[in-house]
Amino acid sequence: MKILVYTPWGNPSADRLSQALDEVIPGGAAEVHRQVTSFVQRLRMPSSDLDMLILMPANRQELLAVSVFLSRPPNLRLVLILPDRDKETIAMAHTLRPRFVTYANGNYSELREVLKKMLSDVPSIPSKPAGP
Repeated sequence: MKILVYTPWGNPSADRLSQALDEVIPGGAAEVHRQVTSFVQRLRMPSSDLDMLILMPANRQELLAVSVFLSRPPNLRLVLILPDRDKETIAMAHTLRPRFVTYANGNYSELREVLKKMLSDVPSIPSKPAGP
C-alpha cells in the first residue's frame, strides 16, 4: 500500500506538510514527488497498492496540469491542499471529488486528524501509534 504525495520544491508549506505526514503515516508508506513531471509519470504507472493521493500544488496551473492526468479508481482517496481560496481554484478542485480539501496556509492539525481517520479505514496502512 502506498500514499502518493505531491508537493513542489520551494513551497513554504511543504515543511509543515512533511511534519504532519511524519506524525501520522508510517515510514515507507508515502512516496513523495517534488516535480509535476515525476508525479504525473507515477500516476500513469499502473499500481494496485496505491490507495491515497495527497496533492499540494503550488498554484492553479499546477492543479490543472495534474488534474488532466488524474484518472483514479473510485476507491482512491484524494486529499487536496490548495494554494489559495480563489473561487476558480476551489471549483477546479471539487471537480476531482476529493475526500478532504484544505489550504496551504490552513490548520494542519485538522489535516492530521483527517489522515488518521482515513488511515484507520485502510487496513493495509497502519497509522502511527499516538505518542507518549
